[in-house]
Order: sequence, then C-alpha cells, then structure tokens
Amino acid sequence: MLVLKILGFIAIVIIILILVGLMNDKYLEKFNFTIFSAPMVVGQVITGLSLFFGKEWYFSAVAHNGDTLNGLVLGGLGIVIGISTIVYIYYMTNFIYGTIGTIVYIGGIIFFTLLSYLFIIFLMGYFILICLSSPSNSKK
Repeated sequence: MLVLKILGFIAIVIIILILVGLMNDKYLEKFNFTIFSAPMVVGQVITGLSLFFGKEWYFSAVAHNGDTLNGLVLGGLGIVIGISTIVYIYYMTNFIYGTIGTIVYIGGIIFFTLLSYLFIIFLMGYFILICLSSPSNSKK
C-alpha cells in the first residue's frame, strides 16, 4: 500500500509539473510573459519566507513580551511583495488569465515556503550532526 501511495504522489507531482509547463507555454504564447520564470520563483520564495518568519517572529515576541514590530515589518514586507507581484501578473495579462495566474502564484508561495522551511530544518540538523560528531582518530 505504501508503494501505491508513493507512486500516486509521484504521478500527481508529474501531472502538476506538466500542467504548469503547459500554462507557462500558453502565457508565453498569448502575453509574451511566463509566470514561472526565475525572478517570479525567487519572488515567491522571498514572499513566503518573509510572511512565515514574520509570523514566527511576531508570535515569539508576543510569547516573551518582546518587541513585535520586527515581525510585523517582515510580514508586511512579504505582503507588499506578494501584492505587487499579483498586480504585475494582472498588468501583464488580462483578467481571466490574471486570476488563474494569481491562484497558481499563491499556491506556489505556499509550496515554496514549505519547501524552503524544510530545507532550512534539514540544514540545521545537518550542521548539528556535524558539530556533535567526534573524529574517531583523535588524540587526547
């Protein structure tokens, strides 16, 4: 059963990637604009991480009775970048394609935020394991 779940997940990811590629081709053909270009993906990652870390910073400051302004500014920066990108998508396309692009863009923000957060946790664990490991041939 686990193998079927894994194969199903892989099939869903492949279908999503094919649909995104077709959508990119359609946007390029109609508007000479791709919604998943390198600057747009970097914008999604920056927006998502700013929102996520701003929220975490704010809740941590509230819990420790600290300064919440830093978290609010970081979250606000993420909101401003996200809204300006959505306006840019509407500017480059029409209403229907802009709405579809906005929905896909917001889904990408959620996906890239989760992926970036998991990558940061992986790096932290990796460096902790490196620091905790001791060389086997050390002389004391």
